[in-house]
Amino acid sequence: MAPVEKFCWYFALIVGLAFMFCIVCDPTKDPNSGPCREMYVVKGGETLHSIADKCEDPFIVEDNPHVRDDADVYPGLVLKITPYRVRWGGVIKSLLWN
Repeated sequence: MAPVEKFCWYFALIVGLAFMFCIVCDPTKDPNSGPCREMYVVKGGETLHSIADKCEDPFIVEDNPHVRDDADVYPGLVLKITPYRVRWGGVIKSLLWN
């Protein structure tokens, strides 16, 4: 297989995977339409893990430097939420269309 042909196949594979990822991870979806809005107020009995699962944001600690572990979470605390689908959808969109 010639190098150019090999490159074309790899390029087609990457574009296809990126397209499939964009379908699953819709960057145009409103971030406030899911179970959590951009700012989330912690309720009684919630932990970082339960909030991350509910809001689809595994990077809560990175986005909220005032929170280091579950001991820092209390009812009424306001957290910044960026759902995973919105975070990575924006990355893919910027790579493909900019």
